[in-house]
Amino acid sequence: MSFRTRFTGLTAVLSAAVMFFGSSISPAAASTSGLYGTQDPTYDGVFRQSLAIVALTSLGQPIPDKARAWLTRQQCSDGAFEAFRANLAVACKPGDLNTYNGRDTNSTALGAIALVSLNKPVRAKKAVAWIATTQNADGGFPWIKGGESDAASTALAMMAIRAIGAAPVSYKRNGKSPLAYLRTAVLGCAAPAAKRGALAFQVAPTLFASDMTTAQALFALSATLPITPQPTSSRITRTSCPAGTPADVKGLK
Repeated sequence: MSFRTRFTGLTAVLSAAVMFFGSSISPAAASTSGLYGTQDPTYDGVFRQSLAIVALTSLGQPIPDKARAWLTRQQCSDGAFEAFRANLAVACKPGDLNTYNGRDTNSTALGAIALVSLNKPVRAKKAVAWIATTQNADGGFPWIKGGESDAASTALAMMAIRAIGAAPVSYKRNGKSPLAYLRTAVLGCAAPAAKRGALAFQVAPTLFASDMTTAQALFALSATLPITPQPTSSRITRTSCPAGTPADVKGLK
């Protein structure tokens, strides 16, 4: 069974789960009308709405007008997204590095991808343009603007860039692209054999493998959501390490 066949099956399951468990609309407030799911959206409203929309549209399922409107109304005037705006009459807040609320790159990246699925390219490009303003000098992207880069946020940013038809390697700060940052997060030959090729969440003197970050990076390096065949500007090759000899990481090219 091909990866594409398995992914399509997984998407179908996700779509069914969204429709079965998350199709009821919370009547608690007007700001949740059209939102998939009934749990508190404070920390993941835009994130889960975007994933639901991408899953459904990838299989040709119609998106209710209220669901479309919920996402577009959440977008800030500068293109960014917060995790959830409970009061749309209040302007979006700057990202806060102490409380980690306000505009963030993760919600904005998923929002941009969903907007592409909804055939709203102008809004999607505006979201990606905001993401570009958060890029750090190391080429990576932080969760909150002004924070340290992390490989998970960088991967999501790359997926959003791909979604609008652009190349992640063309987004550079200080001459460094997001791909350059991901290279620095790869566990190489100094790591145990079972962890070589995995990615750490953040670059530090010691790299710790992160399953979630590695999975997101794999998507970012190969395509975007939903998975579709397309040319890529990067590829992954197996890291080959001489027995007992440390070597530079050469897994990403």
